[in-house]
Amino acid sequence: MKPEQLHKFSTNILDMDRKTLKKLRLALPKGWAQIITERLGDEFSPVTVQKVIYGQRNNEKILDLAIELAREKKEAEERRNRIVEEITS
Repeated sequence: MKPEQLHKFSTNILDMDRKTLKKLRLALPKGWAQIITERLGDEFSPVTVQKVIYGQRNNEKILDLAIELAREKKEAEERRNRIVEEITS
């Protein structure tokens, strides 16, 4: 495969990943870059975390923690909704 073709191929993969990353980014709580930085023990700067979530860099630790953080947010929202349902019914 020629380098030009490889670049086009990798760009297509990144575009798909960026769509997924955008969904993940929208599912994260406010202040997500700082939260992830703190949870990783300041191993990465908030700027590096942002670059990973925006698809400019790749880091498995950051992505895994971002997914976990989005899941925590969703569970907290569901828990709050159940409590409000119990209170209002």
